[in-house]
Amino acid sequence: QGETMEDSPSLPPSSSSTLSLNHHDIISKFDYMGKVKELIEWGNGNINSTFRVINEDAEQPDYILQLVNDNVFPEVQKLMINQEAVICHGGGSKLFQPLVSLKESSEENGKYLFRNEEGWWRMSEFAAGYKSYERAPDVVVASQAGRTVGTMIVALSDFEVDKLHVTIPDFHNLKKRMEQFDQAKANGSKDRIKEAEDVIKEIDTIAPEFLGMYDAACSGDLPLRASHNDTKFNNLLFHPDKHVGIVVDLDTLMPGYSIFDIGDVLRSGMISAEEDEADLTKVQLNKEAYDAFVSTFLETAESVLSPKEIEYIPLSGGFMSFMLAVRFLSDYLNGDTYFKTKYSSHNLVRARCQVKVCTLFSELISVK
Repeated sequence: QGETMEDSPSLPPSSSSTLSLNHHDIISKFDYMGKVKELIEWGNGNINSTFRVINEDAEQPDYILQLVNDNVFPEVQKLMINQEAVICHGGGSKLFQPLVSLKESSEENGKYLFRNEEGWWRMSEFAAGYKSYERAPDVVVASQAGRTVGTMIVALSDFEVDKLHVTIPDFHNLKKRMEQFDQAKANGSKDRIKEAEDVIKEIDTIAPEFLGMYDAACSGDLPLRASHNDTKFNNLLFHPDKHVGIVVDLDTLMPGYSIFDIGDVLRSGMISAEEDEADLTKVQLNKEAYDAFVSTFLETAESVLSPKEIEYIPLSGGFMSFMLAVRFLSDYLNGDTYFKTKYSSHNLVRARCQVKVCTLFSELISVK
């Protein structure tokens, strides 16, 4: 969603592409192993242009070649500095796909970026044998997800946060998102404001709870951590023979709070429907998957979490779904200027769905 709607590299190819001389020249700049057989457009992401490099040598890995969208990420060098630092830290090399360095680095490009007239290119190893899901298909995968996110938080628990560059300012700043929402209510389409009256009221009613939670986090209730900031479920990849998966799409690596990474997995992976489901009766919480995730997450990460972070786990799914609802509805009131839409009320439908998700997590807490 938003700036980081980049699908996992393990998704099926969108279409085939012959290996152009230009692409061959780009690939040749990187210090990869084997020999290139073909290049295939990969996934259906809306941000970066992604290709799978098929290796002719079966003993060597395939690779992912990406053209980074520098309209969304204008400071690509800083983005890659973040990724290199995190991948090289502690157990990061087992959690994240290894980057492929250039044959010749430079002061401008660094070790991992090649620039031509099209923009900035990078290469990483392809995660062979791993699979992605839009949501947890069963408790086994939900458990793997809990262990994977927990392992990531443990691995980065001693990372010096001030070494990370901010790649998207205010990405999860709920106060800023609510200011944008208030502006949309004041200046947006009158017809759309009337059409969305019900969900506007719902958001205004529950906003104080989550604004209070965000203020408390920023005031020291939660430790600032090296955070992925976009752990929607399909950014976790799982292998049938491994208990811990890997985490992809690291472009939003920034300082953040554990509720961001925990909440996005819960919001996207433990709900029975797509985030734009119009029939809200189909939007239900998968309680078994939720319990499985939380159980293995705590088994893995409890030793590095503060008491407040543990307390906030059940609140985090509601927090992240609420913020996404605010963003969807703001865009709807403003005339759909940000998120891609398939029909005129798409963002309104998305907002209603995410408010329902938020309600489901609130009900879960009240039952407990």
